[in-house]
Amino acid sequence: MILVSTQCFPPATGGIETLMYELSSALCAEGLEVLVYADGKNGGTESLPFALKRYSGIKPWRRLRKARDINQLIKLQRIRGLITDSWKSLEYLETSRVPVVLCLAHGSELPLDCPERKARRIILSLDKATVIVANSSFTAGKLRALKAQMERVQIIHPGTTLAPISDPGIDSLVQSELEGYSPVLVTVARLDLRKGHQRILGILPELVQTYPKLLYLIIGDGPAHEPLVKMTREFGLERHVRFTGALYGQMKHAYLAQSDLFVMPCDSYGEQVEGFGMVYIEAAAHGLPCIAGNSGGSVEAVLHEETGLVCCAESSTDLLAAVRRLLLDTTLYQRLSNNARIWATNFDWSQVIRRYVKLLDL
Repeated sequence: MILVSTQCFPPATGGIETLMYELSSALCAEGLEVLVYADGKNGGTESLPFALKRYSGIKPWRRLRKARDINQLIKLQRIRGLITDSWKSLEYLETSRVPVVLCLAHGSELPLDCPERKARRIILSLDKATVIVANSSFTAGKLRALKAQMERVQIIHPGTTLAPISDPGIDSLVQSELEGYSPVLVTVARLDLRKGHQRILGILPELVQTYPKLLYLIIGDGPAHEPLVKMTREFGLERHVRFTGALYGQMKHAYLAQSDLFVMPCDSYGEQVEGFGMVYIEAAAHGLPCIAGNSGGSVEAVLHEETGLVCCAESSTDLLAAVRRLLLDTTLYQRLSNNARIWATNFDWSQVIRRYVKLLDL
């Protein structure tokens, strides 16, 4: 049996939530028995390929209850491997009886400017891992700065479920909703200032002068929703911006398939940073060139001048120039689009899961 302990899991939204769900599913597809211990309430779990146990309530209490139950199971059964979504999910676990322990590292949960006591907690927790799986070279660098045991660190870019078989009904609905708009720019992300939605809104007034039928799709939800709506109104962009809320599965992919350009100029806000950015890969699978900010691990997800353009997120001039360049230069656009589709195939779970299985020594 493979145990998965995670604080992040659907129906909560986010890249780590999606990663932990798809990793657990991919392990099951390899014929492995998987039991997931996850924070949060049940939601849409009736057809899951793995067993799932949920923990809700106040965070310290649920963490202790979850750790207690996992530790009890480890004593009673033969566990072949344990995977945790971060050092936080590993901290209270007793792992001496588990032959292989994989701890995932994403970037934002590894603050470099933190009290010595917290840094020691992080390292003590990571020391329990047989392998620390960093999602990018950027995240591996943060582990090195924290003085983690680098001989245990392996870099595995997250896997993803590439564009699913389309649903003609959904495709037709989305196509009709976007009819008459061109070009269509899209961002799929939690509505958080570090994702850069506000920077795109800031350059739209100039873009719509050249492209009066331009539409900017904002797919996702989060704390920055109201400020972004307010900004849209203040700039008089209501006709050019559409907030869809969070979308999943075929609906999300249908919007990506009908879009022209993926834009997410991420920046760092304190310790909050994009560790990699799997949504860039999802967009690339649809042949969308991506525009990313030059911070964190985004530069590993978007290959500059190959699958998209990397710009200085803080510079509206740089960002505007990148968008205009891709919209005007059709030869460049097509080359990046073709490269993006090829690049995305490297991240399909059918390939990525082999590296996890190898680390688990199965």
